[in-house]
Amino acid sequence: MKELIEETIKELQKAADLVPKAFVGFDGYVDKIQLPVKSAEGNEKVFFPDIFDFSKHLAKHAGKSGQVELKTRITKAGGNAPIMSDALCSLNVDTTCMGTLGKPKLNAVFQELSTRCKLVSLGPEAVSNAFEFGDGKIIFSELDVFDELDWAYIKKDKKLKSEIKQALEEVDLLAFVDWVNLPHATDIWRGIAKDLLPKASRKKRYFFFDLCDPSKKSSASVREMLEVLSIYQDFGTVILGLNENETILMYAALKGEEPHSGQSLITTSKIIFSEISVDLLLVHPNANSILVSKERTVEVNGKLVAQPKVLTGAGDNFNAGFITSWIRGLSAESSLLAGMAASGHYISTGQSASIKDIIHYLQNW
Repeated sequence: MKELIEETIKELQKAADLVPKAFVGFDGYVDKIQLPVKSAEGNEKVFFPDIFDFSKHLAKHAGKSGQVELKTRITKAGGNAPIMSDALCSLNVDTTCMGTLGKPKLNAVFQELSTRCKLVSLGPEAVSNAFEFGDGKIIFSELDVFDELDWAYIKKDKKLKSEIKQALEEVDLLAFVDWVNLPHATDIWRGIAKDLLPKASRKKRYFFFDLCDPSKKSSASVREMLEVLSIYQDFGTVILGLNENETILMYAALKGEEPHSGQSLITTSKIIFSEISVDLLLVHPNANSILVSKERTVEVNGKLVAQPKVLTGAGDNFNAGFITSWIRGLSAESSLLAGMAASGHYISTGQSASIKDIIHYLQNW
């Protein structure tokens, strides 16, 4: 691991001055990061340590009623697109974010991001309450603003369509995220692939797709989405990103059953890759990361953050750290390590990492 860390630092230092261009879409939320209170005496509050403990408390109130006090830690810009855009900007990527960022003007939580990224709003923002615990998070979201957001909605707006056409000509990376919560995401992705991509002159680019917990989607919806992803292979390199839970759910959607007990995540990832048409499958559980391609499968171990400051957005920061490293020419192993360092820095500090921050994090690995 020491040799890989040293090599990754060298590669990052050499590539730091390269400024790729990216386009990210199409969600946007106002996020309240909240801690559910287990008990309180005066001003002293004890928070639920984990999701299981919280679930036991809720179960005790079944058939009755109850109250849970919430401590809001922060209200901030949320959504996979804004969070990933923020991370990309911090990593010296010229980024455009198109999403539900406010109407008729940007919501105040996106103002700071607008000083570093180009923002294009599709309409009013969604709202999420993220309950965070020591072992994970539960997110409650209001998503009505996405109901009319389909390809026809975007296509009829000349400015929005023009922004996407320009991105297809100019950017190195197009990242389409939050498939699960955007009910018409597959329609939008198909519209771009069929109406705009064949007319674009630029041929070498990367497409990154992130799903966001497909548990509420049917197997048929998953397969339809994957068919659309395969279209993009004619126009660039296609990368699908999954966390551990999403990997298991994807396997179940494709195979009709969950992986059998004892089946490793690497094996599960390789089986998924063999069933779908993408160039790279990126899997990021909490303690390591995996990259599967036709040529080989790579796994790099990471490290857990003992006292996380924030969890919501960790995956988006990992994705940004990996993909910017990959685009800049780093090896698979170094790109995975850089992604985990970007995520680790974010979890530890609550701020997206710069390239210098990643290097510093690796130096203290």
